Amino acid sequence: MSYNSQENAQLIYVSCAQKNFCAVVGGDTVETFNHSRWSKLSTLRGQNYYQVSCVSAKFCLTSNGARVYRYNGSNWVKAPNPPSGSSGLSCATPTFCMAVGGNETSVFDGTSWTHPEVVDKAHQMTNESQDFTSVSCPTSNFCAAVDESENVYSYSNSKWTGPLVIPSNGGTIGAGNQISCASAHFCLTFTNPGEISAFRGVAWSEPITVATTSDQGVELPSVSCSSSSFCAAADEGFIIFFNGRTWSTPKNIDNGDSGGLQVSCTSALFCGIQISQSGTFTGKPTP
Repeated sequence: MSYNSQENAQLIYVSCAQKNFCAVVGGDTVETFNHSRWSKLSTLRGQNYYQVSCVSAKFCLTSNGARVYRYNGSNWVKAPNPPSGSSGLSCATPTFCMAVGGNETSVFDGTSWTHPEVVDKAHQMTNESQDFTSVSCPTSNFCAAVDESENVYSYSNSKWTGPLVIPSNGGTIGAGNQISCASAHFCLTFTNPGEISAFRGVAWSEPITVATTSDQGVELPSVSCSSSSFCAAADEGFIIFFNGRTWSTPKNIDNGDSGGLQVSCTSALFCGIQISQSGTFTGKPTP
């Protein structure tokens, strides 16, 4: 993998698309990678951009929860703001992006956002609803969103259903972890540090411990699955890989100097690994 050192310490989050394209964002800055070439840093209005989702080298969205920018292949331009803010963002096509925030969701069709939809009205009526922490949309006809109470809701045929409860060994997903779906039949997310649960079309599996370093579990809040036979998960300087059957041992790729890692993979042949406040690896990962 090649490495791009970044003097700007704000870049934290990464999203990759197709074979050789990634965008990294953080603070008020953004940078793109396209076939071995990095762009100059661009400055966006506002602060704390922590969401980015790319579907091609000509379309990405990034958001700080209140303000949205769209990448058109050469420039980042202002896009309509989500109607009620967002804590998670996932784009499947240039005309389908899902934003989640609180217990609401909204869809961007390339021009405008739909009116916010309350996903679980029954829980909201009893004050039991929890905020969404992440959403993943592998296609425009399927998304999965996870909330703080280990509930996963599914979006299909323009409707939300659920929740399915993720089994837990007593922990909680928390506000910083992610869900990644390669298809409507395969998703991964995390419960306790170092424990992962998989969805294979019917229900979520019991959590299994997938990684430890020394005596501490790796929290692994960043996960990216390009297929049911390839996933990568990372945090705190360590990354692990899934080959469809087993997980690799944790690999330290930054000597523990960073505050964390974010990973985005388009296949087993190409990933972007963003080392917080340091730089970005791109290329074929080595488990």
